[in-house]
Amino acid sequence: MKKIFCTLAAYGALTGTAFSQEKTPSIPTQQPCYPSNVCYFDGFYIGGQVGVSSLKTKERTSNPNETHHFGDTKFAGGGLVGYDLSCQKFKLGAEFVFNGSGTKAKAIHHFNNTKITLKNNYMWGFRALPGYEVTPGTVAHILVGYANGHFKLKDNGTYVITNRKFHKSGFQAGVGLKTLIACNFVLRVDALYTIYGSKSYAAPHTGDLTADRIKNKPSAFEGFVSLIYKF
Repeated sequence: MKKIFCTLAAYGALTGTAFSQEKTPSIPTQQPCYPSNVCYFDGFYIGGQVGVSSLKTKERTSNPNETHHFGDTKFAGGGLVGYDLSCQKFKLGAEFVFNGSGTKAKAIHHFNNTKITLKNNYMWGFRALPGYEVTPGTVAHILVGYANGHFKLKDNGTYVITNRKFHKSGFQAGVGLKTLIACNFVLRVDALYTIYGSKSYAAPHTGDLTADRIKNKPSAFEGFVSLIYKF
C-alpha cells in the first residue's frame, strides 16, 4: 500500500509541476520601436519644417543688353504630408509640401536711386522620395519633384515702373536623411535646389533707357529640418 501511495504521490507531483508550467503566464517584453521584421516607415505622415531659403535670380534686358544677378537669404518654414512604402531596405515616399519664406532679391541702381526687387512669398509642390535604409531606423533619400512658386516683381524706374505678381513652375531636387527618434516620430534633414521657369515681359521706354524686354529666372537653394509624426 505504501508503495502504491508513493507512486501516486510522485505521479501527482510530476503532473502538478507540468500543469503549473503550462499555466504560468509569460511576462510580456517591450518591443522596440523599430523591430527588424516591421515596416516602421510605412503609412501616412504629417510634419512641420524650419530652415533657410536662399533666393537667386538672373535678370536680363534686351535694350540695353545687360545681365544682373541678385539674391536674398531668409528663414523659411512650412509643412508637409505624405505616404511611405517599403520593400525590405528600399523605401519610396510621396508628399505634398508648402513653405513660406518672404525672400526678397534686390538690385539697387545708385545712379538714379532706383531698384528692382523680386520677392518669393511662398511655394508648394509634390515630390517623390526614393530611399535606402542605411542602418535600422535611418534612411537616406533623394527628392525629386514639381514646385510652384509665387513671386512679386517690382521695378520703380530702373527699366520700367511695374508691380506685378505671378506664379512660376519649377523642378526641385535634393538629398536628405531621416531617422526614427521615438515611436511614431521621425527627424529629417533635407538640402534642396529648385529652378523655376523664366518670366519674360515687354517693357515700355523709361527715361533714357529702352528696355524692350526683361526676363527673370529665379532659383532657390534651401535647407530644412523637419519633425514628422507617423500614423
